[in-house]
Amino acid sequence: MVALVGALADAWAGALNFAQPVGGASDAENDAIGMSDAGLLEALRAGFAVKRENDALLTRLAGQVVERSRPSLGQEGLAKRTGNATAAMLLADIGRITVAEASRLCRVGSATATPVTLLGERLPVAFPAVAEALSAGRIPVDAAEAIMSNLEQARANANPEDLAFAEEALVEFATENPADLVRKLAIRTRDRLDTDGIEPREEQLVAKRGWHRINRRDGMVRYVFDADPLSAGFVDAWVDAHVGNAIRGVRMREAEAVPDTTDTGHDTAAHDPDQCGENHELPDPRTFPQLRADAIVDLVRHGLSCTDRTVPGLGPGVTTTMIVRIGLDELMTGLGEAQIDGIEQPISAGTARRLAVEAEIIPMVLGGDSEVLDLGKARR
Repeated sequence: MVALVGALADAWAGALNFAQPVGGASDAENDAIGMSDAGLLEALRAGFAVKRENDALLTRLAGQVVERSRPSLGQEGLAKRTGNATAAMLLADIGRITVAEASRLCRVGSATATPVTLLGERLPVAFPAVAEALSAGRIPVDAAEAIMSNLEQARANANPEDLAFAEEALVEFATENPADLVRKLAIRTRDRLDTDGIEPREEQLVAKRGWHRINRRDGMVRYVFDADPLSAGFVDAWVDAHVGNAIRGVRMREAEAVPDTTDTGHDTAAHDPDQCGENHELPDPRTFPQLRADAIVDLVRHGLSCTDRTVPGLGPGVTTTMIVRIGLDELMTGLGEAQIDGIEQPISAGTARRLAVEAEIIPMVLGGDSEVLDLGKARR
């Protein structure tokens, strides 16, 4: 870490060759203002290298906190002795960070720590490539967690050699790409490694779906909606269509035509405040979260008032489309996976085939003996 801090200092000093301090002060803000573009980028690279090294050190310390706070120690555990319920809460208290960030450090620290038996024998690390790259500061904590969590899900059904190769490939990818891309690739890799296919995991996700209602003290009602990938695809498609419609046109509401006050005596000030004789567009004050909430409420209100509730109606001028991508072989065989645009978690090919039936792209899927394999819910 000392070397990386020195590299950061050198990069900072090099960037300051072009600096023009503001107001004679030599603080970080004035230094950054005067840096050239190349110097600023170089200082950022060096700074993030130091951050990765520091985060790696924190994960090692967090792993030890987890070990010394394990439930088997009871009240003698480190977290309990310091007045904290868990190791993550202890880290959050000391580091003044969120519990979510502290939990991430604990998970990664535990997963990359060297296991030790009761006899003191050191066992191999579960993810050696990730542990080595993390300790060397080559990958960030977020990328390490994404790789390990997804590979761990595939471990039970994956070939060990394939698992090791995938780990090394993901680590190499993580050294040059953002953590968000690493997470997406790790999800796809997990599904490729799982010899049982995606269907069992898809069934587990569907079983976890739920809707919870929470009454808040300020009078608001909070709904917590846990959706499986397919359900999330339907909801996202509906909400995105309505929000997009609001952005394109509804967000700018046209004022009503200015009435002729000669005969009616109506006050035109509300419609034509500057008396220019033209219609005005009033900005929609709703935020994006409010627009999304209104889209769901509008759908529910329509469903309650609709006489034919088999197919939810659409708002005026709004069409809803959920895009599902699947290969022809997967569609024909029902084996493999499909992807819903905007949803990271894939769905099974069988689910995609049923969607195709419901969308009336195909009437039904039959087996060799005309046995119905997949039948959608569309009315025919």
